[in-house]
Amino acid sequence: MSHFLQLLRGTAAEWEAHDVPLKDGEPALLKKADGRVQLRVGDGESCFSDLGAVGECRVEPEALPFGELAAGYDYRIGNAEGVEYFFPETIPDDFYALLTFDSGAEATVYYTDDDCYFTGDDTEGGVFTPAANKHYTVLVWYDGTKQGVVRGVAHES
Repeated sequence: MSHFLQLLRGTAAEWEAHDVPLKDGEPALLKKADGRVQLRVGDGESCFSDLGAVGECRVEPEALPFGELAAGYDYRIGNAEGVEYFFPETIPDDFYALLTFDSGAEATVYYTDDDCYFTGDDTEGGVFTPAANKHYTVLVWYDGTKQGVVRGVAHES
C-alpha cells in the first residue's frame, strides 16, 4: 500500500476553510502570527483544524548548511551552494525539522542520510536533487523511517 503526501502552501484561513482530513502520519505546518511554526500530524480521520499541535519549530535564521539536525527547528539557510545534514544518532519518535534554501544559477549540492526517502518536487526514486534557480522548502521527519517532502518554486537568483 502506498501513501501520497503533499506539501501545500496557504494561509491558516485557507486551510481552515477547506479543512480536509489529513492522512495517517501526514504532516502539516502552521505558521502562527508570532512567527512560531506548529507541526500537526494526521490520524487518518481528523480534519486539519481538529488536530492539536505535536510541537513547535524554533527558527534558526541562516543556520545549518552542514551538520546534525536538531528536532523541531526551522532552518532558514538562504542562498546555498551546498546543504549537508544528518539526522541525530538517536532519533526521537516525534522528530521533525524544516529547511528552506535558495538554489542559485548553479544547482545546490544536497546531501543527507542515504536512508531518507523523499517525495515531491525534484525527487525521483526517493532521492531529492535540487534544480538551479529554485526556492525549496523541505520537511523531514522520523516515524520509524526517515522521510522528507520537498516543495520547489521557480526563483531567480
